[in-house]
Amino acid sequence: MTRSPLPIAIAAALLLVSCLVSAAQAPKEDDDTWPQRSVTLIVPFASGSPEDVFGRLLSHYLHGALRQPFEVENRPGNGGVTGVNAVATAEANGYTLLVGSIATHGIGPSLYSTPYDAARDFEPIGLIVRQPSLLVVHPSLPSTLPELIAHAKDKRLSYGSAGAGTPTHLAAELFRQTTGTTMTHVPFRHSGEMLDALAGGQIQLAFESIPRTLPLVKEGKVRAIAVTSAERSRTVPDIPAMAQTLPGFEFSEWVGLFAPRGTPKPIVGRLSSEISRLLNWSEVQQRFLALGLQGSPMTSEGFAAFTEAERKKWQAVVNAGRIKVD
Repeated sequence: MTRSPLPIAIAAALLLVSCLVSAAQAPKEDDDTWPQRSVTLIVPFASGSPEDVFGRLLSHYLHGALRQPFEVENRPGNGGVTGVNAVATAEANGYTLLVGSIATHGIGPSLYSTPYDAARDFEPIGLIVRQPSLLVVHPSLPSTLPELIAHAKDKRLSYGSAGAGTPTHLAAELFRQTTGTTMTHVPFRHSGEMLDALAGGQIQLAFESIPRTLPLVKEGKVRAIAVTSAERSRTVPDIPAMAQTLPGFEFSEWVGLFAPRGTPKPIVGRLSSEISRLLNWSEVQQRFLALGLQGSPMTSEGFAAFTEAERKKWQAVVNAGRIKVD
C-alpha cells in the first residue's frame, strides 16, 4: 500500500493532547479490570504517516485517561500488511490494537491480497479523524466545477496522485467515473512532487489535503475548485463542496482504531467511549479545525457500518476502473 505523508503540525497536536491529559478524569471504579498493564498500538506504517500521527495523539490521551501506558509500535513492511497481520493474529485480550485507516480497511482490501480478512478479522472500535481533500487545478483551467467537468469532457486531461493505489489516486478515479470523463493518471513518488508538477502545468488536476494545498492556492500557483467533504469545510468555507454539483460525492482520508476479532465487548466499548470523549473536547475540535481535519466520534457499531460502506464503495471504484497495483 503506497503511502503519502500527512502534512500536519504533528508536534503541536501532540503538545495539545499532552497538556489536556492532565485534565482527563480518572476512570470510574467498576468490575472492569482492563487494562492492568501496558497496551500496544501497532501502526503499520512508518513514523510521520497519518496512522502514526493520530496513534501517538491517541496514546497520550489514553495513557492519562486509563492510567496505563499505551505504547505506539511502528511495524511497517509489505505495504502495511506486516503490521495489520500482527494485530489480526494477536490474542484478543485488548492489549494489542491497530491504528488503521482508509488504506488498510477501506481501499486496501480491494487492491491487495492479504493473509487476513479486513472485514472478518477485526473489531472496529472507533473513528478518530477524517481529512477531506481539495480538488485543485492548474490556474489555466476553468474556475468552477461545472465548467471544469465540461472542459474535461471536451479535452482529455491528466491528473496526478501520490502513487498508484493511494487514496488520492482513488479520489480522482471516483471523480472520473462520477463525471463520465476520460482522463490520464500520472502517478508520482509523493505529494510534493505531484503538486510541483501541477503548478508547473505538467498535469492539470489533483486531489490533495487542505494543509498541503492551501499555501499553493494562496500563492496563486494552483486553483482550488471544490472540497471533497459532503458539506463545505469550516476550514475553507469559501470553497464549495463537490456534492453541491455532484450529489453524493464524498471523499475523506480517515484513521481509526481496531482490535483483533473476539476482543471482549466491554473493552471495545470502553475504548470507543474514550475516543468519543477526546474528540468532543472543544480544544481538540478547534485544533483539528485549524488543520482541516474533522473529528468524527462514532460508536463501535457505527464505525463497523462505516468501514463496511467504505470497503464496498472503493471495491466498486476499483472494479469499474479495472485498477491494479503491481
